[in-house]
Amino acid sequence: MKQHLPAPSELLGGRAPGFASVDIDANGVVHRWMDLADRGNYLEAGERAAELLRGEASDLRLVAVYLVGWFVDRGAPALPELLACVDIAIGDGERTATSVATARARDSAMEWLFRAVGDRAAFQTAQRDEVWDAWLQDITPEHIAEIAARSEAISARCPGGTDALHKLVRWARNKLGPAAERARKMATGPEVSTPAPFAPPPVRGWDEPETEDTREYEENERVADTAIVRDAPALASLREKLRAFEVLLARGQLDRAAVVARDIQGILAAFDPIVYLPALLGRYARLLSDSFVEIESHWQEADSARWQILTQFYRADLAGFIDE
Repeated sequence: MKQHLPAPSELLGGRAPGFASVDIDANGVVHRWMDLADRGNYLEAGERAAELLRGEASDLRLVAVYLVGWFVDRGAPALPELLACVDIAIGDGERTATSVATARARDSAMEWLFRAVGDRAAFQTAQRDEVWDAWLQDITPEHIAEIAARSEAISARCPGGTDALHKLVRWARNKLGPAAERARKMATGPEVSTPAPFAPPPVRGWDEPETEDTREYEENERVADTAIVRDAPALASLREKLRAFEVLLARGQLDRAAVVARDIQGILAAFDPIVYLPALLGRYARLLSDSFVEIESHWQEADSARWQILTQFYRADLAGFIDE
């Protein structure tokens, strides 16, 4: 995959600890690039910030914009070097000679940086696409340990973004690391067969620890997704278009992203679940067809009090509805 941005060691190597400052006169350009990143154009904003950092610029907010773009470009394995760059940029965190306005701007930059990185991490965790799979292949236990250690050092000296940074560490420990370990085991173990359907566990936050049920559900869902792609070329094509839209949006190629988005909107407007999800819905359609006469007779009771009570029970507690 093409890499758009240089590594911090290449761009900022050789600068002394604590090199980052806040230049109030640069507010206009800084806010423009931060706004560009907030609209999803991480790589373009990162490239713009990197152009200024190649010169004499040292504004911490520009460093933050560049690092978010670099994280989007390189992924989770880049987090240790990203945090190392922050560590060097803020130095010892001395604030005695710093104005209140400058201190607030530094804290705001750190909060913006770690929130943006966390949002991207949460997005990829939910997507579980080829980008997520690449992260899992490259991440190591040493990466996780370094992320935690550097985050702790940064938090001790810079209060800005502490909550978001701690959340990022929890994600690395509770989600990224365990998922990478499972991926390694699956790569070396026997082929996993498609499991029987079961009820999903409660939804958890992207940075919360996984239970055995959560891990089993996610792995089985991944296997089911693979089967669906094999059975449904239409779904595979739609996924490619969704990924293309995300890539183009991240690059700032909005004219091309608009073309893809219009095509996707047309697909969604005429969406036929049976065409796109035959492996998921095919068995249901067959079973319903086999028992339709009996099922239809009960549908005629849909206005009865008993039907309404059963419907409430079904919506409130699916597991209990099945077991009773």
